[in-house]
Amino acid sequence: MDDWAAISAGFERVAGFPNVFGAIDGCLVMVKRFRQHEGWYCRKGFPAFNLMALVDDKKRFMAYALRPGSQNDRMLFRHSVFGKALCVPTGGFIVADAGYTLLPHVLTPYPIVSNMGEAESHYNLIHSRTRIIVEQCFGLWKNKFRLFKKPLEFQSPQQMALVIEATLVLHNWIIDLDPAATQPDGREWMHLNGDILLPCERYTIDSVLAQVTRDNVKNYLNEFV
Repeated sequence: MDDWAAISAGFERVAGFPNVFGAIDGCLVMVKRFRQHEGWYCRKGFPAFNLMALVDDKKRFMAYALRPGSQNDRMLFRHSVFGKALCVPTGGFIVADAGYTLLPHVLTPYPIVSNMGEAESHYNLIHSRTRIIVEQCFGLWKNKFRLFKKPLEFQSPQQMALVIEATLVLHNWIIDLDPAATQPDGREWMHLNGDILLPCERYTIDSVLAQVTRDNVKNYLNEFV
């Protein structure tokens, strides 16, 4: 429980978003084309793993799932053991981008429209500043392990997955030894290798409860404007 409280406090210090226990996103890892390559091509046109990860306020990987690149973030979250088993303390949230479905415990941004209200815009701003932690985490990870700057070349997907998993562990270990390692170096923290989303895949909503939960957080954030 103390660990959860520390994570929530860390995220809240970023921009004031309350009760956040993690930020989630997906990252494409380029690989050399396999002989059996069906299902590995992402929408950007190259073979890849889709790495979906949940990170904490210190930019450490808390949980992850690996799937072929043809699976987008929402599909991966819905069908993976990680996504199905994800739970946070009561009243807490995971922050995610518009490619994920809004759930009572997974908060996404409001749709960006021309007549967007100030309260929704302010919520989106605070949400974005909080969620960017996961973008920074992926950027730092790829900068540390530069083998990901080009397609991975191993004999099998299983070997590639082991390499990816090992670097996630090493990434966390480096941060635990040297917290300063989380500081971005210029633009190298930026994670620009996400998948392409279709318009119909953005801003999906699970339930009225999910909408009410997000509205409650929006109202809380706007009390301090």
